Amino acid sequence: MAQAAGQVTLEQSLAGFLAIDRRVAIAAGRDLPSRATGAVLFADLVGFTTLVETLGNELGPRRGAEELSQHISRLFEKLTAQVHFWGGSVVTFIGDAMLCWFGGAENDSPDEASARAAQAAFALQNAIASFKQLRAGNGRSIAFALKVGIASGNVRRFLIGSGSERVYDLLAGKTVDRAVAAASNARPGEVVVTQEIFRRVGLAAATAEGESNSEFLPVSAAATSQAPPLAPEAILA
Repeated sequence: MAQAAGQVTLEQSLAGFLAIDRRVAIAAGRDLPSRATGAVLFADLVGFTTLVETLGNELGPRRGAEELSQHISRLFEKLTAQVHFWGGSVVTFIGDAMLCWFGGAENDSPDEASARAAQAAFALQNAIASFKQLRAGNGRSIAFALKVGIASGNVRRFLIGSGSERVYDLLAGKTVDRAVAAASNARPGEVVVTQEIFRRVGLAAATAEGESNSEFLPVSAAATSQAPPLAPEAILA
């Protein structure tokens, strides 16, 4: 995730982003709880570094940054829409990854939040398919893929910054660490979950039977239990 001179990071491309559940709460004059229980989804984009380097080398720092911003905006607009459709919120962008939250409402059970996170994970994998061969300025094709991890449990929410400062929406806790670890155990194109998510949602492992005792399990989209979409407005109701 190194940044060369004149190049921009994903966070800089998406500066000013605030999670949709936070925006809905602010509009309603409410505060989000600082502690919540639900599911964390971490999606790591494979191919972003190659795109940054290619555009910077071919177009120069300024034009490369402009072209990068356009590509990333289109890509993450599509991915964010899938998270929102399944009642989740994209809380922040970390390097070339997105950190998402499902749950936290009084009537939203951990099982339901976990099921929606699993549905969103496979929706993200389907959405990224149209970007698998994105063409850079010289016509070179750059392959994209996602490595997705999901964990459930307790988290803390923070809002840092105010007034004229840049505001950051943060999600923290061991559940976040486990979701990141699950994604790091995924291959490009895979969804990997913790044992707790596996039990909550009733997923089918995409591994051999002898590997089912692993802390992190790749899972199959075909066997995901169905969960209805849930708009952020409904979560905060």
